[in-house]
Amino acid sequence: MASDRIFGLVTLITAVAYIAAATQIQTNFFSGQYLPKLFPIMIGTVAAISALVMIFKPDPEPEWPASRAWKNMAIAVAVLALYSIFLKPLGFILPTAFAAGIVSYQISPRSYLLYFPVWACR
Repeated sequence: MASDRIFGLVTLITAVAYIAAATQIQTNFFSGQYLPKLFPIMIGTVAAISALVMIFKPDPEPEWPASRAWKNMAIAVAVLALYSIFLKPLGFILPTAFAAGIVSYQISPRSYLLYFPVWACR
């Protein structure tokens, strides 16, 4: 319950900052005065309304995932952070293949390496 209110407050602050930043968008004569600002302001407004709902009507105490799920999420975040670091020096193909392989293994941890020799011999 408290976690929903904290997350709602952080989301509300972020949404207000996003709306404030959207109002500072420079426009030119041909695009109109409000059109480039309209979509970001709409996104910020929906985020602010969602945040207010989380603050004033939180869910009951949530059931947090088990420690194994937290470990898998930490591994996925670390892999994606390394992916963003190695993307420019190594190119697109190699980091994407490794990141997709590791994250897909996190989603469905089956022993594909045992099946690979059977698949390769067909």
